Order: sequence, then structure tokens, then C-alpha cells
Amino acid sequence: MPNPVGTAPYESTIATLSDGASIVEAFKYYHTGGLTGSIFPNSIQYHIQSINSRTDTLNGQIGYTGVSPTPASVHARLSTLETTVGTSLSSTYVKMIPSSNDNSATRNFITPATSGIIPMTIQGVLGQSVNLQEWRTSAALVARVDQTGKLFSHDGTSMAEVVTVTGTQTLTNKTLSNPIQTIGTNARVASYALVLSDQSKMIEINSSSATTLGVPLDSAVNFPIGTYIVVMQTGAGQITLDPGIGIGISVTINATPGLKTRTQWSMISLIKRGTNLWVASGDLIA
Repeated sequence: MPNPVGTAPYESTIATLSDGASIVEAFKYYHTGGLTGSIFPNSIQYHIQSINSRTDTLNGQIGYTGVSPTPASVHARLSTLETTVGTSLSSTYVKMIPSSNDNSATRNFITPATSGIIPMTIQGVLGQSVNLQEWRTSAALVARVDQTGKLFSHDGTSMAEVVTVTGTQTLTNKTLSNPIQTIGTNARVASYALVLSDQSKMIEINSSSATTLGVPLDSAVNFPIGTYIVVMQTGAGQITLDPGIGIGISVTINATPGLKTRTQWSMISLIKRGTNLWVASGDLIA
């Protein structure tokens, strides 16, 4: 009867003295766990093959297939694994450059082996519902990429979306060097009342008869203070600014000498200075 030797997970078996087994049988027990040639659990060969299999799985999971044929020995596979996660990868894989625990310039870099390889790809699963990536200090989340790919960073108070090329966002205390800005146009052919989307646009009114441009109360259309709107008379009909849109309750429009365009191609600049308070300047008459 064989006896177990060693401790889990590397327990094996040896023949007892009472078995009268030969040294060959003893080594068979020790190596394979029995005498039939089959590999039994808790044998040396079983443990080695288990390590070999797990090492091969690790090699596969990190994407290393550069060695062909696959190394047969545990030593060779461990060497391959060591190479894969070390400094000498096959040219088709990403490598992590190790360094000592200091502030070396190469510390914790991820560097592709060639210029045609993407250093890192993070891909969510179908229906991804949480962030694709997060950056944290030891105490808090400081930046993240959400499941749609939008980038957010902490502004000292809360997480805010980083400025993008498109979309509506508010910029505060930002310096723009030599910005190129275009102004949208809202072409009309009759009297018109301003709406919120007219902010930072040119309102062109092309009419042969006189028209009015209504400047609404904040309670109707609450333009932000600092709103800038340009008005142009492109037809023969003069444009008169209508504060409050003729409803009996007026906004205040400060202007000199009046609130009417002088002639065709006259322009008015409208700027909101406060609650229900605007200033108009340009080619105006009373």
C-alpha cells in the first residue's frame, strides 16, 4: 500500500517497506502514482503536467504565440512566459518596460514593439453600462472615460465633461489665443421676435415695408447676460426694435438716438447687460 508524502498541493506517494516493492516500483509510485502507467492525482508527473498546462494557459491569455512549435517542457514554457511579460517580446506584441522602484523615465511605460501596433485597447462588452476606464488618486476618482467614450475630469468640485469639438458646453475662465469665430445667420422676410437660438447670430430682415424685431422679456425668453445679437436691414423696410414685443410690459433698451435702422444695410448690435436690460448701438435713428 503506498503512503502519501509531502503536503498539498504537491503531495505524492511512495511504496511502504511492507510492500516488498522493488526500487523500480517505488519510483513508479513516486512519479506516476501507480504501477499501471496511468497518471494518478498527487503524483509528480501529475503536478508537473498541471503546471505545464497552466503555464500554457497563461501564455495563451496574454496573447503570446510567437514560439512554434509550442515548447513541451515546463521550463521552456516558463521561460516563454517570462519573456512575454518581460523586456524581450516578439515584434507583434505590446511589452511593459520594467524598472526599479524609482522615478526613472521608463517606469511603467507601455510601449509597442513597432510603430504599427496600438499600445493598448480597452474594449467594453455588448451593452457596456459602466465606465471604460478610470483614473484615481489614493483617495478619489479624478478622471474617467464613460461607456460612450466621453472623457470627464475633476474640476476641483465635481466631475465635468472635457471640452469636445461638438456639443453644448460652458467654458469658464478660459483664454482663447487668436480664435476664429463665425456668426450664424437667421434670414427673415417679416416682423420677427427673438428666440433663444438667436444668441450670437445675425438677424437679417429683408422686407419692402417696415418691420419690427421683438426683444422678449426674460420671463418669456431668458437670454444669458452678455448675449450678443446683430440685426441687419437687407430690404427697403426699416426695422424697429420692439422692447417686450408690444405686450405692454417692456424690457429696457438703451440706445442713441433711437430704436430704428436708418436705411438698407444698416446694422444694430444688441447686447444684454442685465435682467430685462439691453443696449443697442449702430446705424440708428429716432
